[in-house]
Amino acid sequence: MSETSIRDTPFLLPPPFLHTDSRRLAVLIERLYRHRNQPVPAEAMTDILDELSTHAFETLVREELKLASMGVALSAKHTKEHVCFQEFIANHCLQASLGVNVPQDLLDFLLDWWHQHVLGTDLNEIPARTARLDARR
Repeated sequence: MSETSIRDTPFLLPPPFLHTDSRRLAVLIERLYRHRNQPVPAEAMTDILDELSTHAFETLVREELKLASMGVALSAKHTKEHVCFQEFIANHCLQASLGVNVPQDLLDFLLDWWHQHVLGTDLNEIPARTARLDARR
């Protein structure tokens, strides 16, 4: 998987799923890619880590609450993926705060997350569950 492959994929998402949070994550991955050789204390890296932490804890919870308000329950697998994402980001932000340089490991994880979760789980599960809900109405 190429680090630059993220550049084109946000625009391949269908409109309902190309929401602000997905775009924001794509931008964060791109920024991390551009700054991956900078040391963690650099301002750009600190900003990226702060935004990733916010994304991990606010955005995923917002997604879950929005779907729940629509009557769409996430599968246990989907929820577990969110928890794993949050734990990974929290752990790497903690390591960075202790001076460990984590950008490449984090970049690899985020690229995998983008392809496996955003383009995989999200695009396979959410439309299917939403369609079933619409069919019942």
